[in-house]
Amino acid sequence: MYKKRINFLSGLTIFFLFLTSFSFSEENSQSKKIGILEDIVLSRAQNVLEVKILFLPYTSHRIFELSNPNRIVADLLSIKVIKAVRYLDVNDFGIKAIRVGQFKPDVARVVLDIEEQIPLYDIERIPGGLKLKVWHEVESEQKEEEERIKDIQEEEANKKKVEEKEAQQADPESERIEKLEKEIKDTSDKLNKELNVTKEILEEALNILNQIQKERLREKKRFVRIEALGSYFRPKEGILKDVYKSGMMLGAEFNVGVWDFVEFWLAQKFFRKKIVEGASGEEKRAELIPLEVGLKFRLNKGDINPYFGAGVGYYLYKETTPTREIYEKEIGFIGQAGLFIKFMDYLVFDIYAHYSYCRIKTEIDKFNVGGLHIGVGFGFEY
Repeated sequence: MYKKRINFLSGLTIFFLFLTSFSFSEENSQSKKIGILEDIVLSRAQNVLEVKILFLPYTSHRIFELSNPNRIVADLLSIKVIKAVRYLDVNDFGIKAIRVGQFKPDVARVVLDIEEQIPLYDIERIPGGLKLKVWHEVESEQKEEEERIKDIQEEEANKKKVEEKEAQQADPESERIEKLEKEIKDTSDKLNKELNVTKEILEEALNILNQIQKERLREKKRFVRIEALGSYFRPKEGILKDVYKSGMMLGAEFNVGVWDFVEFWLAQKFFRKKIVEGASGEEKRAELIPLEVGLKFRLNKGDINPYFGAGVGYYLYKETTPTREIYEKEIGFIGQAGLFIKFMDYLVFDIYAHYSYCRIKTEIDKFNVGGLHIGVGFGFEY
């Protein structure tokens, strides 16, 4: 029995010695690991400069500040090898540069050279090293001010909620009314949303129909346009200019599309004017009735259509005075340019300038009964 106890105690002692030697060897292997400063990484995020100091293995570090000149210093203990770049230009966030060196055989030193005043900064441990954050002082103050304002607003909102809750507890009827108003508002919003969706569907359908109708009208090569015309007529020469001066000319025009941008036009117009001479009291009347035909050329085919045209006219000129009567007919020529605008796919508003030339020979004189017309027209195109 005594012998068995001795054997048990001997085995326990040997096991304890084995564990102690294993732990000691682990500590020795850990202590033999060489500390390496791997890299210095700069990055900017949300107006913050981040300086990552990457090294292994991590033991401990010291952060402190120096002055004359101002510096931020990080000492990394148990670092014997430096692989990182020894000098980095920064020139931002108040930092001129970052220097790295072996301060002692087992201490690596990272120095941030400051331009003027040391900025606000913070340091935290990360996997594989340290991360130092630097802020602009103005931005930090602004951030603090924003946070202060936010806290005040949250406090006021909480206070308002408490007051509302107290008011509701004091008056249950108001809570019921508020709930009813909320239900009415939700129902109204839902109906408005459905109405807006229906309105959008109808508008889209109308737009499609209008577009189809417009495309069909534009595809048509043949069309008919009828216009009522009114223009200010200014004669070029002769009796009309000297005696009867200017006046309004009325008429109507008929147009037919014959090929793409070409149309045929036929117009009948009337100019009548009467004067009474003051000295003699004689009454004089003049009439000019042109019948015009020609071709017009559209510059484009759409709702706004510039055009120009040319044609011929058959002019009937009649003048009646107490002493004579003149009745003459002659062929003349016309040139015109204008712009007509379409509304609702069939209404047309026409603005035009028109010049005519026709020489009438009478027993007394030979003169041009044409002249300049500035006018407008209104009609239908289908």
